[in-house]
Amino acid sequence: MDVAGVSQRNGDIVSVNMTWLAFNVTSDLRAENLSYNTIGSRYFRPVVAYYANQSRFVGRPNATFTGVTFFVNGTSFNPTQAQEYAGNFTMIDFSDLPTTLDQWNRTYTLTNNTTTWRYSPPQLFSFDMRIERKNVTADYVANYGYSAMISVSGLSRAQGNTILIDVGTGEMEWVMAAIVILAVFSAVSVQVMYRNRRKRAGKFQRR
Repeated sequence: MDVAGVSQRNGDIVSVNMTWLAFNVTSDLRAENLSYNTIGSRYFRPVVAYYANQSRFVGRPNATFTGVTFFVNGTSFNPTQAQEYAGNFTMIDFSDLPTTLDQWNRTYTLTNNTTTWRYSPPQLFSFDMRIERKNVTADYVANYGYSAMISVSGLSRAQGNTILIDVGTGEMEWVMAAIVILAVFSAVSVQVMYRNRRKRAGKFQRR
């Protein structure tokens, strides 16, 4: 992503407006038949909908499952709520970055003369689907979160969402400072786990 018009110089001070960090892409990004953004509606919702439908038959004779439970952030959700939550999940959602930069964790490294800000918002997606059969319980767990990091050359400070950099009069210093508008890095991780365990007779513990 290339962002223009967010920096200006006033004497020896360059200010860079980083408010654009918080944004959300709601449309899909696709490569052939693979979706990269609206994976909730594309991949998660159909699976959750299937098990939500099966949950209506729990307790009936010849039912395939003896229990179907959904958890969001550790809280039990009903089937309708679970489908809505899973279906609304998008990957490129950085709207949870409203915390101003001056509240991020700031460090200065003397060895390479670099100022760095780091922030990890709450987990964006945390979903647990527990499927119980006669002797087997399986948990399907999907978690998604990210962290953000901004790194600039020199000793810098933040004021709100603005980074203030003393660049002096050297042209090289100005070029190095300008790199800040491209220096946003988001580490995104997705973890999907499948756990299969046999229940001990009469001793199944809910987390």
